[in-house]
Amino acid sequence: GHGDGVAFVGFLSDGRMLTGSLDRTLKRWPADGGAAEATFAGHQDYLTCAAFARNGSLSASGGFDKTVRLWDIPSATPVGVLSGHGSTVQCVAVDSKGKLIASAGDDLTIMLWDAETKATIKSVAGHSRAIEGLAFSPDDQILASAGADGAIRLWRTPEEPRIWSAQPLAK
Repeated sequence: GHGDGVAFVGFLSDGRMLTGSLDRTLKRWPADGGAAEATFAGHQDYLTCAAFARNGSLSASGGFDKTVRLWDIPSATPVGVLSGHGSTVQCVAVDSKGKLIASAGDDLTIMLWDAETKATIKSVAGHSRAIEGLAFSPDDQILASAGADGAIRLWRTPEEPRIWSAQPLAK
C-alpha cells in the first residue's frame, strides 16, 4: 500500500485502480486487487489530488509543491511538470482525450494547460476562496469549478481552447 494517507482513488476503464497519497506517490493497482503494479514518484511534497483521461492514457497529479505532474499511465513514466501556481494545487482534471489539463487550488486561479506542449493556455480567476474541485463535462466543452466560497462556476472550453472563455456561465 501507501506509506501515508490516501487522497485519491479512481478506476481506469480496464478495471485497474489509480491511487494518490500524501506519501507523494501515485500507484496503479490490478483489477484483481493484487499488489501495486507501478509507483509514480516525483512530487516534492504531499500529493493532494489526481485525475486521469477516460481513455487511460494520461494522469495528472497536484500537491503542496505547487506543481501538476503528468504521467503516462501505461508505462508509468513521468511526461511533464506544469509550474505556475502560487500555492498548493488542490484539484486537477483531465479531459476525456488527455489533451487538456485543468488545475486549481489555494491561489484562487484555474489554469488550463495543453498536455502535449505543457504550455499554459489560459489562467482565470472567479472564486473568492480556495478552489477544491474541477471536472470536465462528458463532451469536454465545459469545465466546472467548485470553491470553498460556496460557488460552482461553469467555464466554456471550446474545441480551440485558446479562446477559452474567462467568463463563468453561471454564478
